[in-house]
Amino acid sequence: MKICLCVSGQFRNIDRCVENINNFVDSLELKHPQAKFDIYIDTWEEQGSTSDFTRLLPDEFTQFMPIALNRNDRAKTQDSNISALLPFVNRLVDEVSDNTPVTQKKLKDIKYFCDAKIEPYKQFEESNQQLFKLVDSLNLPRGMLPMFYKIHSCLELTKKFAINYDRYIRIRPDQKIMLSAFEPEDILTAPLSILFHPAYSRGRFSSDQFAVGDSRNFGRYCSVWQYLEQYLTNEIHLLSPNLLNPESLVYEHLSYFDVSWRNIFHRPYPHFIGGKVLKESFFPEIIRLVAEGEYHEALESCIDQSLYFNQISDDRIELDNISEAIAKSKFRLKLLKSHMEHDVLNEYEILSELLQSKNNISKSANFAAEQRLAKLSQMLPG
Repeated sequence: MKICLCVSGQFRNIDRCVENINNFVDSLELKHPQAKFDIYIDTWEEQGSTSDFTRLLPDEFTQFMPIALNRNDRAKTQDSNISALLPFVNRLVDEVSDNTPVTQKKLKDIKYFCDAKIEPYKQFEESNQQLFKLVDSLNLPRGMLPMFYKIHSCLELTKKFAINYDRYIRIRPDQKIMLSAFEPEDILTAPLSILFHPAYSRGRFSSDQFAVGDSRNFGRYCSVWQYLEQYLTNEIHLLSPNLLNPESLVYEHLSYFDVSWRNIFHRPYPHFIGGKVLKESFFPEIIRLVAEGEYHEALESCIDQSLYFNQISDDRIELDNISEAIAKSKFRLKLLKSHMEHDVLNEYEILSELLQSKNNISKSANFAAEQRLAKLSQMLPG
């Protein structure tokens, strides 16, 4: 069996990504010792960091962030993402990112390396300005453009040697995937298999991160880029264009061309390689901003919910309207600051005053405050 591995997308920490790809190939070889492998890489000169801040910033902060704040590549024309609201985040992200250029020499450390295409991202951005403007107008993630382009381009790269492969595999360089974690483990048998994401449930979504298939079906999977502009302008109607996020695009694209596929499961869901901003370096800046009130209303609500009420709830209860209720309260900043500084007495006094006041807060907010107050009373000295 001849297997073609198409690795496309941005390398984030090239040494770890190279090791990750080699580990995946090792797991394939254990299962298919007679198989022959060729690996093709299609990536950018720049390494950089992910556009999804949920992979970089502390979980305590990001888990309840609105989607417009989560990504720094969505709605570039609006002041609605966290890198714009909190400029210091860019510095912290740079500190955990590897910014050395990607080179052919480094990629040749990958087992069964066959060929690579490395392009400057700025050149791609400049040659697709109108498409980026279209994505911005629909408030879709900008990262979908280079991603779908590279998926398609990598498959085109494989045609250079006119080799007929039995199976093609699309992976990202920064996603940690092992064959032994798949259900079913033998992922090479079906015409097209696509990684199932637990967040998709059973809706009209298909992963853009990992796929395995034969030449015909895999080729269609990789061809979103060729039709992308027609989809986004509604020249070819799939859904309302503003609903065409990457996972919806893959699903609707395959359905449009009558391609069947099966879901495959990776347990646990594969995590991403890359730096992580430690909360020890992130939260002191947040506390300073909270104390000085130097941030946007949307971020205030986000911080209130994720750093205070989610943190104090042992059961991690989702509290309806909590951020809205606290955003209307004059106690918001003082409450969060005292909590983050572990000033139990001050937090107790502020919560007591909040509950005794005539602030119009929701029942869930009132319940959370009462529960926290009871816990604080046990922590007070004497």
